[in-house]
Amino acid sequence: MGGNPAHAQKIKHRIDCSGIIAAVIFVFDNEHLFAREKSKDPFDLAGPVVAGAVILDPGKHIPGLFDSKMTTLLERERLYDVITRKALAWAVASCPPSEIDRINIHRASLDAMRQAVGMLVPLPDMVVVDAFRIPDLLMAQVGVPKADRKVSAVAAASIVAKVTRDREMHRHHEADPRYGYDRHKGYATADHLAAVALHGYSTLHRRSFKPATLFDTID
Repeated sequence: MGGNPAHAQKIKHRIDCSGIIAAVIFVFDNEHLFAREKSKDPFDLAGPVVAGAVILDPGKHIPGLFDSKMTTLLERERLYDVITRKALAWAVASCPPSEIDRINIHRASLDAMRQAVGMLVPLPDMVVVDAFRIPDLLMAQVGVPKADRKVSAVAAASIVAKVTRDREMHRHHEADPRYGYDRHKGYATADHLAAVALHGYSTLHRRSFKPATLFDTID
């Protein structure tokens, strides 16, 4: 899957110098897929899984690109505007909670990633992903662990996906403020769990994700 540092450096150089290579990453639990297996962060209880794909323009350098989790809200918003203006191509795709419940989060995430790549115009010759291989992709792909810290196009895709998802969660909060989506973005935080215990699950919740603390309080 291309995890060795020398290989990663070659990929980084090709990404920065070619317009035919894309990068794709997705946002789930505001982390990467299965990151919570090695993290103490709570998992995402509500909202879609969102994937971003970006082809950078080698003639339009974007300074400051880095892992979306390591940048501030204001910096992500600023970079989102720059990326979507300067990139050769970019796209986002998502799978809703109902689909996550139907096929599981892993498959839903991969589906969103594949859809995002397929929406790029022009289509890339190669796709760089953050370690997880996308099945049934029409072009070559390479996995680079922690690619959002090594490959600028992957960092750009992570920012586009995260900002898109955060904005959607804000819109859901405006429509139904009971759950506090503007604060936790769907995370299973203490206040979110308390809101679910009080009001029950909404259509935005992933019903297959039931914390043990809520087993006796929700259907």
